[in-house]
Amino acid sequence: MKIVMYGAPVVGFVDRVKAGISVDAEFVSLAYDAPAEEKAAAFSGADILITNRYNEDNPSADSVKLIQLPGAGYDEVKLDLIPDGIPTCNVYEHDTGVAEFVMLAMLNCNWNIGRLESTIKAGSWELSSRYGAPPALELAGKTLGVVGFGRIGRAITQRAKAFGMNVVAANRDEPWLDEYRHMVDELYDMSALNEMLPHCDYVLVSCVYCEDTHDLFAEEQFALMKDTAAIFNISRGPVINEKALYTALKENQIGGAHIDVWYRYPDAEDPNQSPAHYPFETLSNAHMSPHVAGWTDGTIDRRWQLICDNINAICAGEEPKNRLK
Repeated sequence: MKIVMYGAPVVGFVDRVKAGISVDAEFVSLAYDAPAEEKAAAFSGADILITNRYNEDNPSADSVKLIQLPGAGYDEVKLDLIPDGIPTCNVYEHDTGVAEFVMLAMLNCNWNIGRLESTIKAGSWELSSRYGAPPALELAGKTLGVVGFGRIGRAITQRAKAFGMNVVAANRDEPWLDEYRHMVDELYDMSALNEMLPHCDYVLVSCVYCEDTHDLFAEEQFALMKDTAAIFNISRGPVINEKALYTALKENQIGGAHIDVWYRYPDAEDPNQSPAHYPFETLSNAHMSPHVAGWTDGTIDRRWQLICDNINAICAGEEPKNRLK
């Protein structure tokens, strides 16, 4: 069996796959920017392809029995280019990590731990309650609006409820929704998002990125939010219109934001690419992180176990989990 590990997100996990599969295999590790002839040789005769990317630059995958993504998102995978009959699967298993990250981000928006630490380390007591500093906000009693009530949205809801928060959610109508209505104080259809936003102290964007959710948040939505509300994006950058978000933060139309997913990413031509077209780093109410939500030891263990399970399933003539195609 020949297994191709294609791209930076997967090439470092060869040993995990070796340890988790039940068949002998030849492994080929390949960079996205590898020369065309190197790609062609790697893909030739491949049985399993593990990658985050499949587009016009990929050689033919006619011999492949499974295309396995190492994550949940497939915005870099053009499913229509994959030959019919080749199972193409993703993995989730990052719900716990993302949920913990979002709780941290909400708490940090209230407390700004970095600023507390930097001022006391610099010898300043300006943020101390003993010397007149204003109080921090609490999560308890506040309302969190969850936009996208899938696995991640539900995992965050559980934790927010444990903090004493009210939780409302918006999601397009799905057959499985009735099973989870009890988890939230109110469940809106995605078409009623604008009705939900004025009630929220915090807004979590955790929906799937697709044509329908591109620019889901723009000037109209920020105008409906409280001027003290904070928004958190752990979906994909373009779900929120970049200019509208920057303007809302700069002009204090909303209270703050934590952005973990971006509008630009490094590539071979610009390995130090800035994450946005606007200088979010200059805004004191914008918290930034480099697309790390959910990247935890638990996520890695669970995902690669499922990837190995899918390879073993294919080898045994069984159906793999989480098929996209």
